[in-house]
Amino acid sequence: MLFRGRFLFIFHSRHDTLSSNTTKRLLIRIPPCASNIILLYMKITVSYVGYLHLDGIENDSTIEMEKETTVEKLLEGRGMKREHLRYVVPVVNGRKRDLSCILRNDDSLFLYLPAGGG
Repeated sequence: MLFRGRFLFIFHSRHDTLSSNTTKRLLIRIPPCASNIILLYMKITVSYVGYLHLDGIENDSTIEMEKETTVEKLLEGRGMKREHLRYVVPVVNGRKRDLSCILRNDDSLFLYLPAGGG
């Protein structure tokens, strides 16, 4: 199943006894009021400073990820070690949040490491 704009593509495979596997593509028009209901993935913009390294995410890039993902799940899924998470400060849409913040479609996520010293 693939959602593009106001259309939903459904791919259906079946095995036919007389021929090999066949794939049919159905195109269904979705009314504008129902288009937000079908979103399974969301896009967010990620930027960061400091010595952060996130596998597969470049600074100031837009990524696609599963809907209702927390900042913590995003960071762990991109290779950040659990013991390093406590040093990261997430800012979502200009507001400081904690790692359990649930990200939404079109959010802007900024990550930084606070300056410290002794």
